[in-house]
Amino acid sequence: EMIEAAAAEKPVFFKDMAYYVSDVADEDFMKKFTNTFIIRDPALTLVSYHKLDPTVTLREIGFESQYKLFELARKVTGEVPAVVDAEDLLIDAASVVKQYCEKVDIPFLPESLTWEPEFKSEWKDWEMWHLDAGDSTGFQRDMEDFGYTVDDVPELKEMYEKCRPLYEKMYAERLRP
Repeated sequence: EMIEAAAAEKPVFFKDMAYYVSDVADEDFMKKFTNTFIIRDPALTLVSYHKLDPTVTLREIGFESQYKLFELARKVTGEVPAVVDAEDLLIDAASVVKQYCEKVDIPFLPESLTWEPEFKSEWKDWEMWHLDAGDSTGFQRDMEDFGYTVDDVPELKEMYEKCRPLYEKMYAERLRP
């Protein structure tokens, strides 16, 4: 309701993890929004998440929930929703953001590709998840070396095998640089 009220006054962008909204997102919910799906290679997602939370579960990773929401958005709109791959943003942010803006019918503002470092107060409860974002000035590759890959951790390898096909289906529908 808060998002709908704000959207009555101006365009609103909100981001959430599929894991947290998939249980409440029905057809009526999905129809109210222009849906966008940001994806990332599960090999990178899994290791990054695992580094912050070694007890992470497949459900928390959210690929299954994200794909379910993607298909629901496609069903209720009759169109493929916007899909942006994180790697493509790093390769050519200007091209991807411009295509994204066209897809969701908002103006492309080149100045939106850079920003001043800022740690948002709304991130306080999730501080450890947003440290890099708060220090960033644009789309940039995370330079952290995790010291291991999904192949080194059996639980991650198993999750990867389940996530990869869902990622590939969405990847095939992504906006391309």
